[in-house]
Amino acid sequence: MTDELMAELKKLAKRYHPRKDLVFFKEVTIDKSAGGVVIPEISIEGKAWYVISAGPDVDDLKTGDRIMVIGTLRQDLMPLPGAKDLLVARQQNCLMKIEE
Repeated sequence: MTDELMAELKKLAKRYHPRKDLVFFKEVTIDKSAGGVVIPEISIEGKAWYVISAGPDVDDLKTGDRIMVIGTLRQDLMPLPGAKDLLVARQQNCLMKIEE
């Protein structure tokens, strides 16, 4: 993760304060893999989800953690108003943390 991305996530974390077991996260498009291979835009691996902030009942997620998320948009994953790439979901929809 770049320093610019982390700074953006920390700025957003000051604005959004989730309750209970909710997690706010941001979708980030990755243009290249670690080896420099260009990832097609339609590839699922071309998307990364980073935690912005987590509610007090969330056990082990913090700002900047990369996660794998599962769910149906507008049922399990809710977009934040006015922010197309920011979503909120319950902790149970965050399947795992991904170490970088």
